Amino acid sequence: MKRAKFTLLLLAILVTLGTSLSVNAQGDLKTTLDQINALRAEPDQADTLLEKFMAEAFPEESQRISTLSDKYGDKTSREFLAEAIKFISSQPKMPPIEWDADLVKVAANQGKSNNGMFKPEANFESPDSNPKKVILWAMLRGQDWEYKSLFIPSLRYAGFAPKGGNTQLTLGSLKGKAYLLNSSEFASRPYDPREDTNPPWNDALSVKQPNITSFVKSDGSLDVVWRDMGAPPKVYLTRFSAGGAKVFTKEVPGVNPAQYQLLAGFTEDPEGNIYVLRATDEGDHDKKNQPDPPKNSKGEPDPNWDRPDMMRLTKLDSNGTEIWTKNLAKKGGNAFGFVSPMSPNRAAETAGRIAGQDTHASTSRIGFIVHKGTPIIFALYGGATAWDPQINGRHQNAYWRTLNAKTGEPVENLNGSAMAHSFDSQLLVSDEGVITAERSDSGLLMANYLNTRPYPLIFQFFYATTTNGNECYTQLGSLTQASDGYLVAFVGNNTETPIGKSVEGAAANAEMIRNRNLGVIRIKKGFAQEIDALADKPEEKKNLDDALNSMKKSDVRDGNNLIGRTYLTQYSKDDSFSASRPKMVRLADGNYIIIWERWTHSVNKEGNGVEGGFDSTWAMKINQDGEILKDAVKLSDTIRITRGDEPVLWNGKAAFLAGDVVENKMMIYTVDGDLNFKANPMSLQ
Repeated sequence: MKRAKFTLLLLAILVTLGTSLSVNAQGDLKTTLDQINALRAEPDQADTLLEKFMAEAFPEESQRISTLSDKYGDKTSREFLAEAIKFISSQPKMPPIEWDADLVKVAANQGKSNNGMFKPEANFESPDSNPKKVILWAMLRGQDWEYKSLFIPSLRYAGFAPKGGNTQLTLGSLKGKAYLLNSSEFASRPYDPREDTNPPWNDALSVKQPNITSFVKSDGSLDVVWRDMGAPPKVYLTRFSAGGAKVFTKEVPGVNPAQYQLLAGFTEDPEGNIYVLRATDEGDHDKKNQPDPPKNSKGEPDPNWDRPDMMRLTKLDSNGTEIWTKNLAKKGGNAFGFVSPMSPNRAAETAGRIAGQDTHASTSRIGFIVHKGTPIIFALYGGATAWDPQINGRHQNAYWRTLNAKTGEPVENLNGSAMAHSFDSQLLVSDEGVITAERSDSGLLMANYLNTRPYPLIFQFFYATTTNGNECYTQLGSLTQASDGYLVAFVGNNTETPIGKSVEGAAANAEMIRNRNLGVIRIKKGFAQEIDALADKPEEKKNLDDALNSMKKSDVRDGNNLIGRTYLTQYSKDDSFSASRPKMVRLADGNYIIIWERWTHSVNKEGNGVEGGFDSTWAMKINQDGEILKDAVKLSDTIRITRGDEPVLWNGKAAFLAGDVVENKMMIYTVDGDLNFKANPMSLQ
């Protein structure tokens, strides 16, 4: 047996593809697929099922006994088979795998797809011409990495192609059509989150920029601004009526897509005008190939330096016609110039939509607010700083700018460097001002812009203990209004065991391998003003430290605490699951629908890493205190969540969107207050 990436041991129903097989061979293939699906459906019956399969594969008793007594290493085949039975019996029930004619074509191409956007999860070449035996070989020879692959929950489709006396198998979570698309065919297709394989125990930032953003208009219709999967990518505006019918789709004008490859934000004003922010992808911010601020007479970076053309804001009328397109410039105050927007972390020559390599390290958000009588667009985004020779690289920073919503000109002295990196940002316009939440490298940072000092902070560590430094596994979710403040969804570590004071070595590994759990943080209204008041009084330093350090606070937010957190799942090493991609919508009754993905979670033998994959998508209903009103229900074991985009309240339901690249449709998924789920395929043409 020859292993490719994540080799999987599986057979599928035969179709004719250049080489014909006999009816008996087709029957054997069908039998083998049925056997695999039987094990996935009833893993607790593995011992009985495998004994039956052995009898079918080796009908002569002497041959069966001889095979099982063979010794490989220090164990016999029978001992290896016993280990396989133990593993399979411990697995949850899983849906069946189906045969897919298009995957047969991929298998005939030795499992290679025509594009780098989507690749089959596994390819397998077996030297055995008897399909009935193939499922057993890995179990009898101790190849656990092969038979364990049969129990990846996301597997849905399989294809088989004959290779002389051998068999070529290709397996994937998508229909084979996705693997056969040429790169040019991805144009005009909305972002499909099934390409996002970044797990909850990895850096939470990859593939995090906006891709599908939505806004519910006053008449109930839904505007969606989305980036396609082409190279370079284009940005489109689609309007759906309140009843869900497509009204129109048009490309958003104003920029050259080859120069502004990134969608950086979308919002609307009360008059129905539409604002779309786009950014230039300049490649790797850690290289020296980016311009730095010029030096002043003191040899210091010029504080007035700026690169306003790196991001451009387009204003459209309610019908999607361009009114103006302006640079995201500044006026007055310190420039706080940035090197490149949204901190790309790959080589400059791969700028634009590169299949499977879209790994920008920061998000970007915009919002509309009237400030002191002036309608403005507020933008918060991440970028790279000037070159720092001490680290031989660039730092990441967060920036904020404002443009007059009528003219597109910068508002004087309303711009600056924000409080952290803007690694993962959320933005909410409230009666207090522009409320932002950011997942920095060691906790949640919140601020109220415009109505307080430039960036009053509140720190909330996501987890009970800290590595006292870079912790990149926690995920920030939705930021929503509460009756007396704000609610933030997140995924983090809820264990109490200390792991040390260093982010290096064992401490970082210990943090990484812990199961990630879904939670919410409730923040008191007026938090920024309260911290402002403490910060102005040196004698209140201890109280300020207490306010900023959530680890000294109870999980329940009472009148004396600015914040409080509640965990909604209790995944542990015994459950072998982790939560990911938390999203939340506030319903009309003041309660919340929260959705998330569940991933399998298994610590490797060395204890320094995690293995697993996407398992399913879930939802529950909670109140603002984090009390569960309706227990979690599984929505789907195939539907994925786009991490860089937020759900909305539409027709009284929580609605989140995702592209289906195979069928070239926009999928609108809704969950009502009773957790009833519906998938709505919407044509974009």
